Amino acid sequence: MPGDQLLFSNSQEHQRLVAALRESEILRELAELLASSLDLDRILQVLVKRTTEVCQVERCSAWLLEDEQGSFHPATYHLSSQHLNSDVIKAADHIWYRTQLPFDHPIIHRLISEDGILFLEDLGAEPGLRPVTETFLIRSILLVALIREGRPVGMLTLDDPDQIRTFSPEQRQLARAIGQQAAIAIDNARLYQQAQAERRRAEQLIERARAIYQVAIAVNSGQDLAAVLEIATHHLVEGLNADGVSIALLENESLHLASSSSQQDDLPATQTMAVLSHLPNCHHAAQIGTPLARKKPNPPPHAALDWLSSTIAKAIFSHPEASLPSHKI
Repeated sequence: MPGDQLLFSNSQEHQRLVAALRESEILRELAELLASSLDLDRILQVLVKRTTEVCQVERCSAWLLEDEQGSFHPATYHLSSQHLNSDVIKAADHIWYRTQLPFDHPIIHRLISEDGILFLEDLGAEPGLRPVTETFLIRSILLVALIREGRPVGMLTLDDPDQIRTFSPEQRQLARAIGQQAAIAIDNARLYQQAQAERRRAEQLIERARAIYQVAIAVNSGQDLAAVLEIATHHLVEGLNADGVSIALLENESLHLASSSSQQDDLPATQTMAVLSHLPNCHHAAQIGTPLARKKPNPPPHAALDWLSSTIAKAIFSHPEASLPSHKI
């Protein structure tokens, strides 16, 4: 009857309006959460947790595209399912965080070509992906590309572990909208990280230039060698964030400790010098004339060299950029 049809039509329209209002509220709330921080880890954690809740799935994973490697790398995930064994989850975690998906993988090509959203009813039916589905208990999955201004920055995956399921048009639309918000937040956070890294690098360069200037001033002002080396030692410790620095001078194929960040005035002279050939790493650094980094020093050939070898090693080994200056006097 016409009246019944009208009521049915009104009911459908009401449901659409309610759904649209709910989606709008969800997206507004998510946008506020994502915009409240430039901490990438925090953004990703909020993203996967809220996506799991509002899209009514048990698992949501976030992957980031690493431009240098041209691959998607897993960043984080949220799992609400209670029926999975904790040992299984832990074992899968160990593998998942070491997984990567090349940008030129056929699945990614399909995702991008299908306007950034791709539903696979059975991932195991895709060529070469059966081991992945068995390891991570993936059956039906929805992939959402995170794209900002035409640039992929990552993707989201939504699924119920070890279950075949479908995603309604409304769920797909909501997931796409979340992906659009997420792409902006992730890209902004990464740009902020890059800016912070550049700022720190600039500060380090300024500090190193200032340190070199201070040493040069000391040399040009005619200060004695001991005072110059003390200034150099101080700046090496501060500038390289090293645990300790020692400077040894090379004279007649022997190393003589000239300056150290540790006070060793009471040591006998025999423990502040060593034959260069007895210290292979130091010998090599002196020969090539460039910094030499080692994780730990070789054992000294005899006990008398214990202290000198370990002290010199601070300069060479305690920081990747530290080195043993070699001078002939």
